[in-house]
Amino acid sequence: MIKTQQLSKVALGQDVSAQTNLVIEEQGVLGRLPASVLREGYATVAALKAAAVSEGQTVTTRGYGAENDGGGAVYIIRAAGAEDTDGAATLLLENGLCAELMCGGTVNVKQFGAVGDGKQNDGPALRAAFAYAVAHTPCEVFFPRGEYGLLSGGIQVTLPLGGGGLTVRGEGGEASVIKYLPEWRNDGTWVALRFLPERTPADEGEYLHDIVVRDLGVVDSDPEAHAWSEANGDAGTEETHGFDITYCHRAKYLHCKISSVGDEALDMTDCIDSVIEGCHVIGSPGAGNAGGAISIGDGCRGVSVSNNTVNGSIADKENFGIAIEALLRPVSNVSIFGNIITDIAGNGINISAVGNSVFGVSVIGNTIDGCTKGIVFASTGEKEQIVVGSNSISNVSFGIWSTGITGLRGLNVNNNCIDTCALDGIFLTGLMDAQLNGNVLRNIQRQAILISEVGDGVQLNNTLIDGAGLDGSNPMGVVQSFEGVLHINNMKILNCRALKAIYNATSIVDAQISMTEAAGNGRFAIDGGNTRYVRGGKLNGAIAGLADNGSIEGVTIETTVDIGTQAITLNNRSGCVVTGCHIITPQRYSIREMGTSNKNIITGNRCSMVMELIGSATVNQNNIIG
Repeated sequence: MIKTQQLSKVALGQDVSAQTNLVIEEQGVLGRLPASVLREGYATVAALKAAAVSEGQTVTTRGYGAENDGGGAVYIIRAAGAEDTDGAATLLLENGLCAELMCGGTVNVKQFGAVGDGKQNDGPALRAAFAYAVAHTPCEVFFPRGEYGLLSGGIQVTLPLGGGGLTVRGEGGEASVIKYLPEWRNDGTWVALRFLPERTPADEGEYLHDIVVRDLGVVDSDPEAHAWSEANGDAGTEETHGFDITYCHRAKYLHCKISSVGDEALDMTDCIDSVIEGCHVIGSPGAGNAGGAISIGDGCRGVSVSNNTVNGSIADKENFGIAIEALLRPVSNVSIFGNIITDIAGNGINISAVGNSVFGVSVIGNTIDGCTKGIVFASTGEKEQIVVGSNSISNVSFGIWSTGITGLRGLNVNNNCIDTCALDGIFLTGLMDAQLNGNVLRNIQRQAILISEVGDGVQLNNTLIDGAGLDGSNPMGVVQSFEGVLHINNMKILNCRALKAIYNATSIVDAQISMTEAAGNGRFAIDGGNTRYVRGGKLNGAIAGLADNGSIEGVTIETTVDIGTQAITLNNRSGCVVTGCHIITPQRYSIREMGTSNKNIITGNRCSMVMELIGSATVNQNNIIG
């Protein structure tokens, strides 16, 4: 293989015609040329333009604007046509011929005049490089180490319908960087690098394919001036963006770094079977139109977002770390796995369905720390078959949160660890057919788990809560349900400082509840008029508010806190059964009927204190008192 430094040995009239082919590598460009036509090498493009060359020759340059500036290339000399214009890919020579750049599958942006010094406007050169690459796909556009300045707009790469096979590669997200210069102006294009088809595809067969951006960075040198703001309205007024791919099969962002752009850093819309992996986003608000620093938009299907990091905000602007947005078209089968999202002034992961639906999303093994909210479900569109599992969420206001939404169906929240919430741990509304299993919640200031506006089939199993209601404001319950059916199995609640531990759950089996003394009295381990069934477990607090025809079986109540006057209260209840319970050290009564209670059965219990019965209870003789 003849390297760049060897070309001059061939150029000075060396007779190589006996060789059938000569392989040339010039700044990353590979070409197999007939050896007999390789004649001359020139220091720069300007030197080539002034040279006396002949049609049919293949010549080389050792630089673009200066010798050895990285822009050396291989050109073939041919007759100039009326349609030829002078540019980086086609050089009009002084003798009336032209030199056409030869592409061997890779082009180097410095071959089009890009400097990469972080000061010069390289935008025109970068656009020329991509225009050439689009015309020669499959092709790779290579960014050598450097900072490539943008002074006006961004780079919009338009491909024909069904086109693709375009790779963009740098030498690393910190080494090869597209830089928004401080004086940058929008001029209608705000994305550093955007790929889209020439018009909206009629169907998926017309989508682009195999667009890859890897080992490349973007940085905004004046992020606060270019950040998204509510006053500016929709995207495109001021803010800078990172990369955007639209309507594409097998799109990929790999090992890219985006720093301090004003809105979405990595965006995909209508992409299928695509990947965002190993990227690093720093200080990007992602607030425009509910977007995220990493944004999965309308029409995406089969997208994997894995092992990325998102850190920080611009001037504390509210943002989302990773966002799914189904505004106009459904989003489905998205995997968000192994990402680290820290210290942003907004939601760590935001799943939003506004005008359409989100289906089949898994959010697994992510770390979210220091955000306003951890994982959020937003808006009223349908969100179905979503798995939230094995995530670590800490130092947030809400761990997992939704409010004012409908259609959250088939949600599985499993084996997550939520630690240190300024407000609530899990706060979910609009649930249907949900499972919450194996979660651990610690150091929660208000409610650990609040389930509201639920339908049938919500289950809360194998849960540990250690420290809840810590702000002393005595919420209704650190585990609380409204307007639906909630079944609880095998729950342990430790250090509950609230007035009530579990409120309004439908059934509670094998709960272990430890209340902590706080101001006021009446510490209720279980309360709420929707509670129909309590079985097993050990409670350091009273049971009150059982529903009519409800039952309490085999529960042990041993109190060290003030529960008021009784361990179990049947207040104006009918048809209830209390059996097989063991009640130790209540304040005054073990079991107490009050008000208009009647037709309750109290049997087979062991109590340390007397029972007070006011009503028509049936009390069998096998209750043991004292």
